[in-house]
Amino acid sequence: MPRKRTEIYHCINISLLNSKDNEASVYSDIIYKLRELEAVKVYGNDCIKIRTVSPIKIKEKDFLRGKITKYTKLESEQWFDEDKNEGTTVNVPDGVHPNMIETDYYFWPEKHKLYIKRNNESGSPTFNQVARYLEIIIAKAFKGDYNITIVQSKDSIELIIDAKEIYTLDFELSYTNSDTDSEAEEMMDGYYKSANITEIKSTLRSTSDNKINGESDFIVGNLRLARKTGNAKARVESKDGTKMKVNTKNHPAIGKAKETDDEPFLTTLYNIFINLI
Repeated sequence: MPRKRTEIYHCINISLLNSKDNEASVYSDIIYKLRELEAVKVYGNDCIKIRTVSPIKIKEKDFLRGKITKYTKLESEQWFDEDKNEGTTVNVPDGVHPNMIETDYYFWPEKHKLYIKRNNESGSPTFNQVARYLEIIIAKAFKGDYNITIVQSKDSIELIIDAKEIYTLDFELSYTNSDTDSEAEEMMDGYYKSANITEIKSTLRSTSDNKINGESDFIVGNLRLARKTGNAKARVESKDGTKMKVNTKNHPAIGKAKETDDEPFLTTLYNIFINLI
């Protein structure tokens, strides 16, 4: 009996900041365009690109899926021959590069979310590298403002919101093109949109007598926006009295899909993708 698979995914939010661009077809077109563009250096000589794109239906929803490729772009003409203990020349064909390794992705245009499969093979593309790739390459496929964010875990945000005391709070975010899932989040998102504010950086401090109120709509709304479109840092005292620093960047959201006999694996993936939003 074949071993049932387990796949782990991280989520990247691609947010186009002009409301007229907030259509699933615009996001899909960008992904197809990225396939045609050259790779981007993300670290040293390591390059990444979206190599393949194909449409797929999951639970009657339109998705794209494909391969993200990473390889090394060698720019030096200086080579060393160990056997001869001397320098040598190697004729490498143009456009041919070593160390190719890939991972899978799914893209949900309606939610503008890119789901990156974790490949445990050494040297494979990481979600951080893919986010860096997107930050650079999308400007070549789309003329307008955009924001790329690694979606952070809900637990890291709720740890701040539910803290017994919040001493300091810093957050960065942008508005979301209506990608909200709570009233407080929708309210703050609406305020930023109506004021045409696309980038927010706030530093909040409390007094010794009156700590920041984590239950206020202002705090809840901004923190839940930051989970998908930015990040937050806080110094808090948790419910159990532990004083700690929380940096949501250190807690990316993780979705684990385990194959079962109860449902198709694509349905399992869909449920994971929903939970990561």
